Amino acid sequence: MAYLKNNIAFDLGTSLVRICKNGKLQTETPPLLEEKGKIFSIIANGKIASLYGTEQFVKQEIKKIQKPILGFLHPSYTILVSIPAGASEIDLRAYRDVMECAGAKQCFMLQDCFITLTGLEVDIKNSVSMLVDFGAGKTSITTLEGYKILRNNLSDTTGDSIDEAIWLYLRREYNLEIDKTEAEKLKIQYADLSDKTFEKYIAISGKEKHTDKSKSITILNTEISNCVKKYIDYLVDSIIRHYENLDEDIMQKVKGSGIYLIGRGFKLKGVIEYISKQINISPKSYNPDIYYLGIGLEKIQSNPGELYKYLII
Repeated sequence: MAYLKNNIAFDLGTSLVRICKNGKLQTETPPLLEEKGKIFSIIANGKIASLYGTEQFVKQEIKKIQKPILGFLHPSYTILVSIPAGASEIDLRAYRDVMECAGAKQCFMLQDCFITLTGLEVDIKNSVSMLVDFGAGKTSITTLEGYKILRNNLSDTTGDSIDEAIWLYLRREYNLEIDKTEAEKLKIQYADLSDKTFEKYIAISGKEKHTDKSKSITILNTEISNCVKKYIDYLVDSIIRHYENLDEDIMQKVKGSGIYLIGRGFKLKGVIEYISKQINISPKSYNPDIYYLGIGLEKIQSNPGELYKYLII
């Protein structure tokens, strides 16, 4: 549409911010701002943590992709922001204020569930869709009938919560302190919920709890997997509770189409296969390496179609 001409789209994630311009992915970058020698995060738990920081971050990222005409004229632009399905009026105001203060002519917003389903090539208008988005800072479970959001819940299982569970386990059971980024690396490298997992010993180094003494331990890789399994079980319980609170006819339609699983959390080894033993998953969930929300952003930027009616202005 005309009002999306020269548009820049933002997906403000807890671990990554993705930016598209005119239907093409331009960059993926951590939501971090460096100022006065200090680095701080601007997004936490899927929400803006610092209005000022996010505004400065958006300005610096736009400068990288919005080239001036004739070297000095800066064309006006609009911004499309992916927002959580359960975003409050306060959240919406924060997104709008940040983007307009960063220089946008106008800010449009659209719920992330619509964008993701577009990327999944789902016929939103003529279907019932249940979507689980397993992110670093938030995990949302959303059911839609056509373009109507019937139910949206947040789960306590997130990438960050699993990292913290591993960190706490090592601290409690082995008196070992490690950085939480190291906990994330252990999760990615050693967590495996598949049936063919083999036990092996892994060495972990850090500090002894409450001291500065170096300490190394050897544990089984299955101990890391068990930390993850506990939280994936929580997630499955949340999905089932969400499903069981739907109307009977909606439940049957979801059962027929399967649940869409997307998000970086589902990249962990064996997680999708483990969940599929308990709930019916859409086959489109079987490729967690595809960034469906990014694909959806690009498509909507190029041609929003019927979704233009649902843009929040």
